[in-house]
Amino acid sequence: MFSEFPTQSTAEWLEAIQKILKGQAFEVLQTPLYEGFSLNPFYNQADQIPALLSEADFLPFHTCLNVVPVYASVPAEDMLIAEEWVGKGADAVCYVFYDKNPDILPYLTQSKVPFGVQIPAEAQVNLENLPIDNDWWLFAELGGTQARSFAHLHQPYRKLLHTDFQTWEAQGANVVQSIAFGFSQMVENLPLPAQTALDSMRITTSIDSNYFVEIAKLRAIRVIWRNIVQAYQVDFTPLYIHACATPKNKSSQDAYNNLLRNTAEAMSAVIGGADSFTSLPYDSAFSVFDGISQEDHIFAQRVARNTLVLLKEEAHLDKVTDAGAGSFYIEALTKELAERAWTLFQTVEAQGGYSAAQDFIAQQIAPVAQKRQADFEAGKTIRVGVNKYQPK
Repeated sequence: MFSEFPTQSTAEWLEAIQKILKGQAFEVLQTPLYEGFSLNPFYNQADQIPALLSEADFLPFHTCLNVVPVYASVPAEDMLIAEEWVGKGADAVCYVFYDKNPDILPYLTQSKVPFGVQIPAEAQVNLENLPIDNDWWLFAELGGTQARSFAHLHQPYRKLLHTDFQTWEAQGANVVQSIAFGFSQMVENLPLPAQTALDSMRITTSIDSNYFVEIAKLRAIRVIWRNIVQAYQVDFTPLYIHACATPKNKSSQDAYNNLLRNTAEAMSAVIGGADSFTSLPYDSAFSVFDGISQEDHIFAQRVARNTLVLLKEEAHLDKVTDAGAGSFYIEALTKELAERAWTLFQTVEAQGGYSAAQDFIAQQIAPVAQKRQADFEAGKTIRVGVNKYQPK
């Protein structure tokens, strides 16, 4: 079929575009990003680059697990909820604790479904009695002595060391900054031996509304991960990436726009190669004062669980390990993000590392966050249902 259509060069495309623009500069069609560069209106063979990733950069038997949170309260009741949800579309649950002294042992020893545990960064956990013979993982910021004490729990499939890139995203950092500062924090907290620590690592990142940029972000994270593993001169282990729908763009006024945003973010996560994803119920931005009934909330949770099921089982988006590979646009965008993030990461390391560079990090994020807020308030960045086209 392709032989029936003549190949168009970049110059020919630009000539045709200039006729349509009628004297306007080509730059009016470019999309500026908070990352400091602009997206072109088209990409073609002139933008083709060698493959940045291979199948070895992803976990064997790669798929995107559908992980739903269960907020820890009463162990027996929580585990019944977990069993119900795994029976209705979830691949695994994550028991979420807010207590600084959480009792996670009952969950580790009694849960009958695939699960993880999320505890606060400042939580104190008794590590000596944790079981080592079942498959579980941990979402917690573990560093220093606490991380080293987890060494006896290491298993090839168990991801106990965690770095949360959402910390920077929540502050308004751009993609380049969140990748660079997230990895800088990871490297500083990395316990030794490095091989065991890197084998045990997972990260969490949120997925925002910029569809293709978020796909490229997940791929750029894997490029940077390969650089870091090579720097430690240890055997390569693919990074486990958990992605979450971002709460930042969810509206308390327009529930169904939340549903659409969540779906697009889930698509970015699957196509970008996330190993697991957590959807948000479309009523997640609502408060108890908004009059949400229990029946409606249960339905919203069901839709959140089923979003990834539909994308995987009906759209088959997880059947290809790296669906973005070979796309001129996504490969070029991945390369740009990865190069900028690696340069910024090296800048932080040259200043003494994550802790020593706190002032520098704050100075980098502040203008980006301020520009985001100003664009939102001016209506330059449109959030349908929030700052534009608000429901009656």
